[in-house]
Amino acid sequence: MSMKPSTLGELKTRNAIAHARFLVAVVARTEAELTEPRLPEGWTIKDVMGHLAWWDNWLVYTLYPESAEIAANPPPMIEELGLDKMSLDELNARIFEYNKSRSLDEVRANFVNAHSKSAQVAAKLTESDVFDPEGKSAQIGKSVEELVFGIYEHYEEHAHEIEAAFE
Repeated sequence: MSMKPSTLGELKTRNAIAHARFLVAVVARTEAELTEPRLPEGWTIKDVMGHLAWWDNWLVYTLYPESAEIAANPPPMIEELGLDKMSLDELNARIFEYNKSRSLDEVRANFVNAHSKSAQVAAKLTESDVFDPEGKSAQIGKSVEELVFGIYEHYEEHAHEIEAAFE
């Protein structure tokens, strides 16, 4: 699948397929393999799960800043990170360090919870929310289309890394 989705239905399908591909790559691994540094830059599958969970939580937090419940549960370190003050690589390094000392069970539970929340939020999005630059994008100051497209791209990228590492 290389074409960018052009409807909300296509986008939701693409996101579901990307997440399923990632899960297939992960569940095929043993507990020991989940914590072996076999991925680029010495990352483990556990590290990637923590990384994806953080970004899923960030997406929820970013898309619905007006929600008191969401605002009360920001992603870890959101205040101290100063997202606009560091590069994406620096941010990912901080997220990596944050998750390094967490147990596999804790990271796995956070991954499941974060994906569940992001899926619930994605289910609420309308065509207008995603594709109208004057709608939700204007409210949050970021392109919702790019953020939501980034979900499947992110899961596909990391699924591919895991598949390649265990070929």
